[in-house]
Amino acid sequence: MLPMKKLFLLLLLSASAFGQGVNFIAGNLRTVFDQAKAQGKPVFLEVFSPTCHVCAGFVPTFENASVGTFYNQNYVSYRLDVNSQEAQGFLGKQRLFVPSLPLLLFFDRDVRLLHALNVNNSPNDLITAASTALNPPARASAYKSRYQNGERASNFLIEYAYFSRIVRDSTANLEAVNAYVKAQPKSQLGSKTNFLVLQKLVTDTDNVLFQYFIDHQPQYQKAYGAKDTRDVGEGIIMGTLFSARARNFSPEKIRLLKSYLSKIGLDTRTVENRTLVPELTALLRTGQSAAAVQRANGYLSGPAGPREAVFLAKFFTDRTIDVAALNAATGWLNRFVNKPGISPDEKKEVVQQLSETKRKAGR
Repeated sequence: MLPMKKLFLLLLLSASAFGQGVNFIAGNLRTVFDQAKAQGKPVFLEVFSPTCHVCAGFVPTFENASVGTFYNQNYVSYRLDVNSQEAQGFLGKQRLFVPSLPLLLFFDRDVRLLHALNVNNSPNDLITAASTALNPPARASAYKSRYQNGERASNFLIEYAYFSRIVRDSTANLEAVNAYVKAQPKSQLGSKTNFLVLQKLVTDTDNVLFQYFIDHQPQYQKAYGAKDTRDVGEGIIMGTLFSARARNFSPEKIRLLKSYLSKIGLDTRTVENRTLVPELTALLRTGQSAAAVQRANGYLSGPAGPREAVFLAKFFTDRTIDVAALNAATGWLNRFVNKPGISPDEKKEVVQQLSETKRKAGR
């Protein structure tokens, strides 16, 4: 059996030789947008991976004659390897998240995003996506205004929430999901469709659907399996813990999220490790430095080494002027200054951080 990367390339070469499909141009993104301006066309980007079997399955579909005719008439098209430096730079600059592959992105010639989505592997779905991107009221860039104007159809809200994930608009995603859930009968909250909504759309714990999910774990585990249920819960909880708004969470909110991680089945040590930084951030921000020291002591009582001590000491040094807390941080470092077995590089890091922490504490 051929490796996936070779299979993808073979399908690509075969389709190019025998099909009349989408003309994906060679070159780079600069070439693409230069051609788009010259031809007066928008741009279509297929974000793919050579090792993605789903992407490989799309190759013959992109070589369908009707698909090729529509795309070639209306777009300048380019394949963007998600693993490439070019893709990482472009997606990062555009602040785009890739939820799954292949991702279809449609831009105007001035690199403004018009439409973005994943579709089923069929000629009709590919043509419909490209046609929608050409329709200003229907394409994804109009979703926010449609929502603000009161549109609340379930299918629209699902599309809006998904697009909000792609463009990293967490506020819009939360609003769309909450509006969708609000219209769901309570008897349907545990349905397969709503489990898919949890998997694909929900990024925050603050909605009715997640609350139902966390309070009915046995029901979900029986219906969808323990692993998939745990993975869904873990993704949503961790997404909440490390969201932009988490910087302002109270210690009580962090403890609530810790309890959710325990409810989905993570062991105590894993829960403590996963929530260490958010909890310390909340405690130090609210002036509870003694509680923060206690939390750090608990972490360092486990199998922690010199680099963990350096990380925590720097964390405290950067975030508090409380002398007692800084003295505790010097104590963590002093454990390793002359400890046998640590490497010269580790000792250098410990000594450097010890000096900085002492300086901050006025010693």
